[in-house]
Amino acid sequence: QAPFDRSHYHLKPFAPNVLVYYPLWLLVHSLGMVTGGKALVWSLAMAWVVAIHWLAWRRGRGLAAAVLASCAVLNSAFYWGFASFLLGFPLFLLWLELGDPVTQRGKVGRLAIAAALSLALLWAHSLWWGAAQLWLAWRTWEGWRRHSIGLWQAVRWCCPHILLGIAALGWSAELTERLIAADLRTAPYWGDYPWERFHPFYLLDNLLGRSGGKR
Repeated sequence: QAPFDRSHYHLKPFAPNVLVYYPLWLLVHSLGMVTGGKALVWSLAMAWVVAIHWLAWRRGRGLAAAVLASCAVLNSAFYWGFASFLLGFPLFLLWLELGDPVTQRGKVGRLAIAAALSLALLWAHSLWWGAAQLWLAWRTWEGWRRHSIGLWQAVRWCCPHILLGIAALGWSAELTERLIAADLRTAPYWGDYPWERFHPFYLLDNLLGRSGGKR
């Protein structure tokens, strides 16, 4: 069997979904391939637990609720090693608190923090970034409808994220062109349809690691 040729694989440093490779590179070069990979997974699991407890504390939730939520940390995403996706979740929980246009309005530097978190989310995983933008749109609409924020505040808060969205669309178009040029599949492959993923047994299976695959 021919040796693995790394020359065919390159990371674009600031493309979406590549943030996790930076700590991974540091860990692998410090601890070795196997130990560095284990350290990354352990660190991601701890980041999930810490972020869950932090959000519970910020929202005034009880410790029992945070502990119960932490039981879902070792889920199917961890089992299959989706490192980029795993890194996005703690950032998303930070975003739920620090990216809120209603509760964070008027606080010094919070718009810059929200913009930086949005950039980090896109850099970590585009799906978490998309979820954050949907949540932002809903919170902005609710805040404006209830007169908690003005129209100018809403526009000013959303502008950095709109610019990031335009950049993300450019990246997506470029990625599609590269896939087509390489004669690779560009259409999504649905192992499970979206509506199937809300079935209680499907959710439970994923929370337990989904080691059995599709049934």
